[in-house]
Amino acid sequence: MNVAQMHIAFKIGVDKVASLNYPGFEPEEIDFILNQSQDEFVKTRYGGNNLYRKGFEETQKRTDDIRTIVKRTAIAPLPVDPTNKPFGQFYPLPSITGDLYWFSVQEEVDANVIDCNGNSVKQRIPVKPITHDTYSRMILDPFNKPSDTELLRLDVAGQAEIITAPNVTVNNLLMTYVRRPVRIDVVLPQDCELPEHTHQEVVNTAVGIALEGIESRRTQSQAIETTKQE
Repeated sequence: MNVAQMHIAFKIGVDKVASLNYPGFEPEEIDFILNQSQDEFVKTRYGGNNLYRKGFEETQKRTDDIRTIVKRTAIAPLPVDPTNKPFGQFYPLPSITGDLYWFSVQEEVDANVIDCNGNSVKQRIPVKPITHDTYSRMILDPFNKPSDTELLRLDVAGQAEIITAPNVTVNNLLMTYVRRPVRIDVVLPQDCELPEHTHQEVVNTAVGIALEGIESRRTQSQAIETTKQE
């Protein structure tokens, strides 16, 4: 459904549950609630905090729910910074307007590896995201240090710092990620860009959010209906 139809569905949903006793919602208020619902929908599908405890790519339904906002990109390194960890280099996370990085799905690097014969070989190497505390422990462990089979990643102020091994030179960070969905807006107009089959679910959740805000006596029954969504 388009954005105008989502507005109508929202009003019908609130009317059905609250029996005409709800305050009128302005178009911008409905947009705000729909966007809040859309964001919540994406986060529950990615993280698995939903009825079936299934996260992104654990079932085909979860994959299809947010397939339109899954992106893949190659990120070039930034110039070497004095604050880099040893053998570390920063890569800016995607932040283009309307294409803001939200959640990482999978990461690897396009790299050149010096083999045991001194030859430079192009290779794809997976990246393991870790915390700074974990880094402090792993970097002292000879069996857990970065190697030509796995590199480490730290998050620093909107950037990914890739920690390599001495024989590895990274060319690009190859990232598959979930981006922030564009804002639903009835004036522009901007439709919900999630797949069509999710639109009613987004509306249903928006109705629940609205009813919580006006403290409807039937909010609980609406919440029960919402949890039935797959």
